[in-house]
Amino acid sequence: MAHGRNYLRFLREDNHMSSQSQPIRVLHVVTRMNTGGVAVLIGNLMRNYDASAFEFKLAAGVCDTSEEDYLQAVARDIPAVKIASLQSSNSTETPKDLLANTLYGTKPSI
Repeated sequence: MAHGRNYLRFLREDNHMSSQSQPIRVLHVVTRMNTGGVAVLIGNLMRNYDASAFEFKLAAGVCDTSEEDYLQAVARDIPAVKIASLQSSNSTETPKDLLANTLYGTKPSI
């Protein structure tokens, strides 16, 4: 084993987080933010976190026309990167490409 006895210490979660002087960057990826369940939970989480400790980003797919979009109807204060192809295949970019571009731009800690 290359890491020897320090291997378990190396794998600790906090070794991969930002330093204490910078907030931990968290990227939430949700296929769609239709009103209810996950949308309400993430909305509450993003509104009530300690901004000095965490920086949240949200990447979400587009809701179906039969669904109410929580971000448009209730949570207009929550910014999100919309990735249409997380829900449908109308985009020329694959969901993998769009998500990779979002990840590259936000550089989340977790």
